[in-house]
Amino acid sequence: MKNATTISCSAILFDMDGVLLDSTPAVERHWREWSDKHGLEYEKLIAIAHGRPSKETMQVMAPHLDASKEAADYEKYECEDLLGVHPIAGASLFTNQLPSEKWAIVTSCGHKLALARLSHVNLKAPDVLISADHVTQGKPHPEGYLAAAKTLGLSPSDCLVVEDSPNGLKAALEAGMRCLAVLTTHEKEQLAGATHIVQTLESVLVQESTNGKITLIADVI
Repeated sequence: MKNATTISCSAILFDMDGVLLDSTPAVERHWREWSDKHGLEYEKLIAIAHGRPSKETMQVMAPHLDASKEAADYEKYECEDLLGVHPIAGASLFTNQLPSEKWAIVTSCGHKLALARLSHVNLKAPDVLISADHVTQGKPHPEGYLAAAKTLGLSPSDCLVVEDSPNGLKAALEAGMRCLAVLTTHEKEQLAGATHIVQTLESVLVQESTNGKITLIADVI
């Protein structure tokens, strides 16, 4: 590794979409169908949808609709149509090396959809999975990451977040956590506030030190 950096933490909190799996083709297809159905401008919708709960996106784009009903119907359809959802290179190897009590997922999608997508790409679900169903405020609010740390019995400073989006990065930093950003969906400049930046999870080696902490060797850029 050209720019090898050692990172130590007690647990790793992963965003899901864009970090562990790529659902972009499915997400874009579903949102285009939904926006066409309701006569909305797709480009404006998709610009705010990434990293945001579906219900919240619907409330912003179509406040005249029943967001709760629309979001429930939308998630059901998303769980049924998983065409275009793929694992991200290095995700399975990375997470399989982590003890179950030392990692979690914090995602903006619903719990059922998160489990459906993880199963579809053959990624194991962690014991702690904080979804949109478990929080009142989605990213960039830090509630989800703080809930994951609390469930793991750790302080925020003990946790390392792995994120791919500006909203997720802001949530991690607002939670008082360090953030390792991966350049899977955004440019380096858009994630400039991250503690560390790598190209992909394949740029990170996982070790576990004798004191029970996780040690990462990251090829940072």
